[in-house]
Amino acid sequence: MFAVGVILFVMVTGSLPYLVDASVDDPIYKYLKTNDIPSYWAAWHGYSRPTKLQSLQSILSETTFLGEIKEAICISLKNTVAVIGSIISTTASVLVSLILLKVPKFEASQP
Repeated sequence: MFAVGVILFVMVTGSLPYLVDASVDDPIYKYLKTNDIPSYWAAWHGYSRPTKLQSLQSILSETTFLGEIKEAICISLKNTVAVIGSIISTTASVLVSLILLKVPKFEASQP
């Protein structure tokens, strides 16, 4: 429910309901924690806020950055899987070769 409240707050005001993070160390959030709503609003209005356009630009740039990170992780995972697959394939080939060298040759007896 807290996250939904934060999302609604951002949608209405264009900024977060706290300065740094939701902890009692935050100069604004501490008022919410103690249920001192008038002091909360006084403190919240006392800090400069980015415009909604600046907030949107910030969110979009973070989203783009996160998308790039996600893409890099996916590529890295694909490469790792390919390398592991190659190692398994090579190991299997070596094991089969070793087994074939150790297995005595079977010669069918002539009737």
